[in-house]
Amino acid sequence: LNRDIQAVVASVTISEPHYSQSMVPFDKEFVAAEPFWKGVQQTVSLTVVSGTGEPHTMSVTTTISGSVYAEPTITYTAPGSTGTTTLSGILINYQSTGEIVTWSGGASALAYGSAVKFDYENQIILQNTTEIVATGVFSRWEPGTPTLTATFSGQAPGGTLDIVYRPRYL
Repeated sequence: LNRDIQAVVASVTISEPHYSQSMVPFDKEFVAAEPFWKGVQQTVSLTVVSGTGEPHTMSVTTTISGSVYAEPTITYTAPGSTGTTTLSGILINYQSTGEIVTWSGGASALAYGSAVKFDYENQIILQNTTEIVATGVFSRWEPGTPTLTATFSGQAPGGTLDIVYRPRYL
């Protein structure tokens, strides 16, 4: 299996005297901040249709693998061009629980080629590299086939919506 876990060494014990310089028996204890093994990163890339009416809503059903919840990163990237978009907000609704998190335009208009990143693991929203005050609840996505709804306020300029996560296992 291709899984990993982040841990630190809590202690190392050499329990008995040893008389060999080439081999020493010892016990090592590791502590992990979270008890989950993580699988290979999974990515779903979707195209956001441009020129649709306001608000533009897209519904996506995806598969979340693993044995415990996932905390995805959802990134909207505006198409490349010059100037700013008319996008004024993005609402992500995790339909399994009805929990919603919203980006409401940030400190400035979203420039073409820029991104809005919903980071569920760290519970932050980034407009490019600037942290934006989040409104709503960052959900824990349970394994299965959940549906999310992304609603774009303002004229949808097109672009991509990427859902990225690493499955977690006990």
